[in-house]
Amino acid sequence: MNRAEMRRRLTAEDWRERLGAQYAVSVWLAGDFETAFALVLECAATDDPWLNTGAVAPFGMKDFCRSHPDRLPRIMAVLEDQLTNRADPVRRNHGPYALGLLARTHPAAVRPYLEEWARRDDEQTRWNVASAFTQATGRHQPDLALRVLAMLVDDGRGYVRRAVARALANVSRHHPRKVTAFLSPTGEGRALAALMRDKR
Repeated sequence: MNRAEMRRRLTAEDWRERLGAQYAVSVWLAGDFETAFALVLECAATDDPWLNTGAVAPFGMKDFCRSHPDRLPRIMAVLEDQLTNRADPVRRNHGPYALGLLARTHPAAVRPYLEEWARRDDEQTRWNVASAFTQATGRHQPDLALRVLAMLVDDGRGYVRRAVARALANVSRHHPRKVTAFLSPTGEGRALAALMRDKR
């Protein structure tokens, strides 16, 4: 597969061609990880949000570490590089999908990354960490979700609070007792509970 052609497709005007290219990168990673990963690194190193998305989105489509756990640190390094990227297509694919899939399929290995990133002050970084639990991961890994969300729950910034509320609402659909126990009877807990209801 030609890297220059793939870069062109990842930045195409037609969203369907861009989405198809992102999926094609995921297929390429599955078949020839090293060559495709070189393209991922190229895309991550640019200032083009569509190429940055091409570096992130494939990791939300397939699990490339199940048989190759040594790949995980390299993939997490790419995701870490894009944590503060607020470009809309990047953030929509980062926390909810790429980070979420890895946290669901490799919870023990990914937990230290999530905890480290949750300690950072950057708003977009914390949004991505919370958003990892707004999809299937929150339902399948509720204990991990609540452990990490406990590190974010006191963030007073609305952008982060809304992501935390979405994640808690997602977890509560399948594990309501865990979330009820998690939320304290304080005003803070009641405020988050009200915000969660808005996110359902």
